[in-house]
Amino acid sequence: MAVGYDYVETMKLTLLDGRDFSPSVASDSAGYIINEETARRMNMTDPVGQEITFWGIKGKIIGLVKDYHLNSLHNSIEPVILHRHPEWSNVMIVRTEPGGTTEALAGLTKLCAQLNPAYRSTTSLSMMSSNHNTKVKQ
Repeated sequence: MAVGYDYVETMKLTLLDGRDFSPSVASDSAGYIINEETARRMNMTDPVGQEITFWGIKGKIIGLVKDYHLNSLHNSIEPVILHRHPEWSNVMIVRTEPGGTTEALAGLTKLCAQLNPAYRSTTSLSMMSSNHNTKVKQ
């Protein structure tokens, strides 16, 4: 999944080993952060520093994060590989303050309409809170 530099901190993930992406480290464009499930499935006991090839790009694992739910809390933990290729992403992940989901959704809808006048209000936005996962249609 393509992420920004502050994804680990913003999403309050637990970094178990290694480090987060940094704009001051040029090689991070070919670096990866994985979760524990990815390490288990790849039979890696000490993944940080190991090389992997993901989507044809060879790079080193720079960080290991504790497993977390990327999608519905009702699903089992999935393997996650984070990388710094934001141009590959068509998803925006936003963390809101508790109780601020409705206001954030309204603001995001307005921003999307400003940035893209062809934006249709029927676009589905997914909201996940610490308690549940809800699909919201505007």
